[in-house]
Amino acid sequence: MRKANKTVILALIVGCISFALPTPSPRAEVSGSTYEESAECLAALGLAEYDPSEDLSAYVTREHFCEIISKYFNIAPSGSGEGATTPFADVEISRSTFGIIRAMYDRGYVSGGDERKFHPEDNISTMQAASIAVRMLGYAQEASANGGYPGGYIATAYAKDILNEAFSDINAPITLGSVYKMLYDMLDVPMVLVNFSGASTEYTAKDGKTVLSEYCDAEKLDGIVTANMYTGISDPGAAVTRGQLKIGDRIYSALSDDMSAMIGMRVSCYVTYKDDDNGVIVYIKEKDNGVTTISSDDIKELSADRISWYTDDGKASSKHKIIDGSADVIYNGKALLDYGTIENLEIANGSVALIDNDHDGRIDVLSITEYKNYFINAVDKTSKTIYDYDANRSLETNSTGDIVEIFASDGSRTKFSSLKKNTLISVAKSSGGSENLIRIYINDGTVEDKVLSISDDEVNVGGSVYKLSPDFAKKLSASDYGKFYLDICGKIGAFGSETATDGTYALVYKSWYDPDNESANFKLYTEGEKFISYALADRVTINGRSEKTGESAFIGQFPSGTLLKYSLNEAGDKITKLEIPLPMDVDDEGNKQTANSNKFRMLYEGSSFKFRNGMFDGKVVITENTLIFSMPKEDNWDNKDMFGTLTANSFSGGTSYSKHFRAFVTGECPVNVADVMVVDDMTKGSIGNGTKMVFVTDVMEGLNNQDELCKIIEGNSGGSRVEYYCMDESIISGSGIMRGDLIRVGVDSSGNVNKVQKVYNHDGSNLYGALLVPDEGVSENTASFDSEFRVAVGNVSDISGGYMRLKLVKKSGDSFYEDTAICKTEGASVVLYDSGNSYSRELQTCSVNDIIRGDRVVIRMQLAVAKEIVIIR
Repeated sequence: MRKANKTVILALIVGCISFALPTPSPRAEVSGSTYEESAECLAALGLAEYDPSEDLSAYVTREHFCEIISKYFNIAPSGSGEGATTPFADVEISRSTFGIIRAMYDRGYVSGGDERKFHPEDNISTMQAASIAVRMLGYAQEASANGGYPGGYIATAYAKDILNEAFSDINAPITLGSVYKMLYDMLDVPMVLVNFSGASTEYTAKDGKTVLSEYCDAEKLDGIVTANMYTGISDPGAAVTRGQLKIGDRIYSALSDDMSAMIGMRVSCYVTYKDDDNGVIVYIKEKDNGVTTISSDDIKELSADRISWYTDDGKASSKHKIIDGSADVIYNGKALLDYGTIENLEIANGSVALIDNDHDGRIDVLSITEYKNYFINAVDKTSKTIYDYDANRSLETNSTGDIVEIFASDGSRTKFSSLKKNTLISVAKSSGGSENLIRIYINDGTVEDKVLSISDDEVNVGGSVYKLSPDFAKKLSASDYGKFYLDICGKIGAFGSETATDGTYALVYKSWYDPDNESANFKLYTEGEKFISYALADRVTINGRSEKTGESAFIGQFPSGTLLKYSLNEAGDKITKLEIPLPMDVDDEGNKQTANSNKFRMLYEGSSFKFRNGMFDGKVVITENTLIFSMPKEDNWDNKDMFGTLTANSFSGGTSYSKHFRAFVTGECPVNVADVMVVDDMTKGSIGNGTKMVFVTDVMEGLNNQDELCKIIEGNSGGSRVEYYCMDESIISGSGIMRGDLIRVGVDSSGNVNKVQKVYNHDGSNLYGALLVPDEGVSENTASFDSEFRVAVGNVSDISGGYMRLKLVKKSGDSFYEDTAICKTEGASVVLYDSGNSYSRELQTCSVNDIIRGDRVVIRMQLAVAKEIVIIR
């Protein structure tokens, strides 16, 4: 084992990054995919901190390169405390990168130039970066033997594949993308371990040891994906469990479900054994597969051993591929067996991916995706059945063992409750097994115009030609005008004239059977507190199922107070369709809790939330997903004096507390459950709806504009400084205002403060009507704003897709319980308060994107839409 004096080592690399670089040329154009993949892989392995928003074409400074490569080699920064010294005149101890540069210097990886300067903010060249990499991999002696710096180091860098032909100008500044690419290429380079001990350096050959094995406990593997959580490549029953992937004959953990899409492909992946002896795939990409994807519309012929397809719109020219005799077929995500021979496969609406994973020119895997379209007429939320407008077509998604995945139009995963009437969905369902994979895609593409011409499988709508999906059964005529719904393949799947009315919400006031007319009847309590009576048709579609309405047993399903949604026949005198919601769950203590989100559910009964929801007498409030009725208490329906006088089929008079209010949620989100929950009223008086929250930075005595002695509240509202004068000191003392509080302020006609409402107490208490902090009590001030405005404080549990989910503490009776609330974040103003900085007098203006899970936030919201968000960290 050879030892070298540390000072000699430093002498060998003088100039490694010590001299000035040439004047930078215009920024280099980088190949996005190669550099991005390199950066993503390094980040997945924990060797880099990569943000996809980074500009990979930007040049890298010397200090930034030290930060990047120190992370790569797991070098900790040296201390910067008492007694620390700097090796460079231009790297002060207070500099944020001092510790890293000091550690690199102490190990002999970097040195200064003339006047003991490091030039940390200068760009680093490819040659200098590669030379540092050579030394950190342990090849300084070999580089010295090859001629020293710079030629010996560059020759060694090329010999060890640290550099390649992509680095054409080694004297030019290196870009961030090139740094990531160089470090990626170094993953498999054998290392020489360098140990520092006092004034000596020891070199130890590490046969077979690389950055990948030494710092990541990982290896690089190549192979074919033979099973995912849905299927085996040749056997649908050979699937691995969720969160796993099988490559060849070995099963690994997989960090992302997206890896399942590579079934049947040859891949290159990185597997780490840090936390799992069986191995975890942290990064994967397909490798050298021949993949050709063909639309079903372009298939010319499919035979036992070949597939041919048209390559132009005129179908004048075509290509073909030979299919291997042992080729596997994956149909809609699962292996397909017992289909006979390849020519028996028919693909009506979709595509087929032809995969050659062994480079022999033959197709080894046919991955078929075929869609069937459904235009939703009704959804049975209990049985999870979807009914098409064609009475003979329905889709059941609740069979035991089936895997159901639903995707919104933007590609994100969503839930069954997102499936709405008059929506076109495209469904890819596997076949040939008892347990199916069902993928449902919600479409939102529409075209509204006039039909100009029609051919066998195409239609010209408003000058644009669209293909008709195989499911489209309606006969179109030229000059038809309406809304056309497009499926996932861009084909017309439904025509808007088939849609029925969405229906109207109502409460059953009375139901009875008329034996004389042999008809069932409802008297309904509807919008505007109107009473309307309807007979029911002989057969009524209830939640998608047709039922006969004869005799009283049918009426017994609808007691007084039942919420329903009804549709009428064309004459408008008989009910033909009903959707019946289900009630909200109640926990063991009797507190109302949110029921299964796929159901309609009742959220709250009572009278005290009326004004908080902007309700007035005789109104029904219906938002996108919420329905709130102002209705009589059921036990008082026979005594109309209890809630007003019945005149002209509507209630009038009575007091606000003589009515009974009931709230329902009719969808998945985005309704804040707080809209209809009762908590203690902790307000200090009504203040205008438009009044923003004020973050208090100071409370002092001073003079107002008329030189009168007063209290002055200094603060920040919406990111701007504000100042309020208060002539009545008791308003300040009575509210206990101090720095760090969030308040709302009301002023009189002279601009002086006449009301203060504590929103959030800096000391975390509920004093002076303030909200309580999470985990210590009620975290909503539901009556704090007039009408539909309120404020809440909670911890962020999730934020995505324009919505934020909060953990709150609520009160039911005398009991506290945890609950969640969801609010829309689009358009909200966002500011950040650093509570750890006791001298902070400013709020930092930021955006919704700066909110992270775990943040404590105070929100002023209108119903379920956030208007102001203050992040408290």
